[in-house]
Amino acid sequence: MTRSEVLKGTDDKALFCIAFDRLVCVSDHKERSGVNRRSEIDAPDATPEPGVLPRRWWRGRRVWVVGVVVLVLVAVAAGVGWWWRSAVGSANGSCRGSVSEVRLLRSRGLGAGVGSARRVARADVADAGTVDAFAGADAKLSKAVKAPLPSCSAGSPGAARAESDGAARAVDSLRGARSEVVRRARRVLASRDAKMLADARASLGSRRDAGRALLDSSAGSVADESTRDVLSGAVDRAGGLLDGKGSTLKDVRAAGKALDDAMSAVNASVQAKADADAQAAAQAQAQVSASTGSSSSGGYSGGGYTGGGSGGARYSGGGQSYRPVAPAPAARPAPAAPAAPSNPGYDPDWVSHTGVTNGGAPVCQHGAACGIG
Repeated sequence: MTRSEVLKGTDDKALFCIAFDRLVCVSDHKERSGVNRRSEIDAPDATPEPGVLPRRWWRGRRVWVVGVVVLVLVAVAAGVGWWWRSAVGSANGSCRGSVSEVRLLRSRGLGAGVGSARRVARADVADAGTVDAFAGADAKLSKAVKAPLPSCSAGSPGAARAESDGAARAVDSLRGARSEVVRRARRVLASRDAKMLADARASLGSRRDAGRALLDSSAGSVADESTRDVLSGAVDRAGGLLDGKGSTLKDVRAAGKALDDAMSAVNASVQAKADADAQAAAQAQAQVSASTGSSSSGGYSGGGYTGGGSGGARYSGGGQSYRPVAPAPAARPAPAAPAAPSNPGYDPDWVSHTGVTNGGAPVCQHGAACGIG
């Protein structure tokens, strides 16, 4: 009888008894056959009852079943161990990767814009709130940089996953803090540039007005008229920038510098003409003084000439007035000394020399010689 035939004819209770190696198993057919099932199985020459497997057949296959069970248990244990080690290794590896990324982000710079924003004060921007927001984001970044990092050496899958998740959160936090700082720094710099542009436009407006005033006051007073033309063009360009809305800080500053240079050139030309006029006036006064032959001394001050001397001549460049010097009166010649007599001593004709007599007697005159007697 084959195994399949035996199993096919065996009822459920008999199979249960065989599976659990029951030594004594009473079949439902015991009363009908009157034979002990154990004795029938143990009897070497007994013919097995239909539906009952021989014990000898089961003993040969019990070792095989136990081996299969052991192999299954070993495989399960090996699988569990492999999973354990794999889960711990994978989690720790992910943790170490996140920690490495955090350290890389910490060592990486934020750019020159962030450094510039850190040096901007609230008074240097159009909106002071941008500076406050940047300061808060910068403090958050500093906290994220100083946060402790996990060791990534857990021995269980749960602990390893917890450390890996913490390291991943540290990466996300640091990335977000860096992005926020950069974004806030750009707003601070934009607000600073806006204030700088507004201040530059205000300064350019003041210089444009000064240029216009200089153009009006310097008409006909410059040595080189082309300097006024250059100033006029600079004033027009400055007005165009101030009237438009798309001007940049660079353009406004360039226009302001052009205005300054043009105004300096006009002022230098005005001074050159004033010096030339003064020199011409001095030369004209010198010629007048030389033609009059006056011994008076002269001087030039500002736009007029003032001369000293007995007559007193004055020249004013502003009024173009001139008063000639009156000639000094000629000096009277000194009286000639009386001539000495050619014959010293007594002159017998001394009476005739007197020219005046008083009854024949000579009369002495004041300032003339007087005779004796």
